[in-house]
Amino acid sequence: MNKILTLNPTANNLSYAVFSTDTNRITSNEIIENFRTRHNVGADDIENVLGIFKKLKNAYELDAIAIRVTYGGEKFKNPVVLDEDVKNKLESLIPEAPLHIPFIISLIDELLNTFIAPIFLFFETSFFVELPEKEQLYAIDTDEMNSSKIRKYGYHGLYHRHGCKEIYQTGRTTDETQDNIISICLEPRPEVAGIKGEEPVFVTSGTTPMEGLIGDRFCGDIDPKLIIEILENEEWGTEKIETILTQKSGLTAMIDHETTLEEVFTVEENEKSKFAQRIVIYEILKSIGSCLAVLNGLDHIIFSGRYETIGNYIFPEIIDKVKNVTSDIEINPFYLNHTVKEIISEETISLLK
Repeated sequence: MNKILTLNPTANNLSYAVFSTDTNRITSNEIIENFRTRHNVGADDIENVLGIFKKLKNAYELDAIAIRVTYGGEKFKNPVVLDEDVKNKLESLIPEAPLHIPFIISLIDELLNTFIAPIFLFFETSFFVELPEKEQLYAIDTDEMNSSKIRKYGYHGLYHRHGCKEIYQTGRTTDETQDNIISICLEPRPEVAGIKGEEPVFVTSGTTPMEGLIGDRFCGDIDPKLIIEILENEEWGTEKIETILTQKSGLTAMIDHETTLEEVFTVEENEKSKFAQRIVIYEILKSIGSCLAVLNGLDHIIFSGRYETIGNYIFPEIIDKVKNVTSDIEINPFYLNHTVKEIISEETISLLK
């Protein structure tokens, strides 16, 4: 019974899982906490990973390795099998994602030194490469800023794409090209996408995941002038401002201690948590309104992400308002209870066939 190794590198952690190729069931799962700082990977980190890879090599015969990659720019519209050309394209993306891509390349190098199995790369941004221009572009002069890469992406494309796929495979629709779908990904950095058939037409995230909905620790949409005023008045550097906006804001700031979307809805029982719940629902409702305006209709609502069960709390709060503008049609939510590692494992099995 052969296996697939899946790797999910995030800002601070590296999680991996081994799946059986015949059942797609997990046989090994682990998270390496605090694997790296936001800005570098140390020699001890690499040594730790090498030790884990060697143990996995001795324990399993791998059919393939699958890696979730946060950013692929416009160069990767679909999953790819690693080869020299793919690696060169990755290296060309370093200026666009200088914190993420170098680590992915280092990870790939260590995998190539340890395993002979093919490596598949799955990019979160792939789903949004062909986002309509009127949705992806900003009203700023990119020539003046010496950059043509300033555009919107979504950063949970794997969840959105797989949710649509599941909708169609379960027979909930008869037209895969015209159905109007609102996909609500409930992750620490939540994201809402409006999808026509299988093509995204709206997304809440921006050039980075900082734009959009408030998250566990992310601020979400704010007035850009605030950044300028903070720089001028507080005399903070850009690194401290980024830490404040991405690590100490969002629900954590509203509750006054580190928390998650799941805890706000299921554990916290106070006025602050109730207020935070209302804000989350309000933010999602506004995003749904934008989706409805662009889609001109609604057939499905999908909840996904590690907090997808929180959709059970959110859906009853939004459905009546949604029906007010969708002619009272019957909308039943679809809950995608897959982890991102399960998604890329399943996709890898399909690509191997």
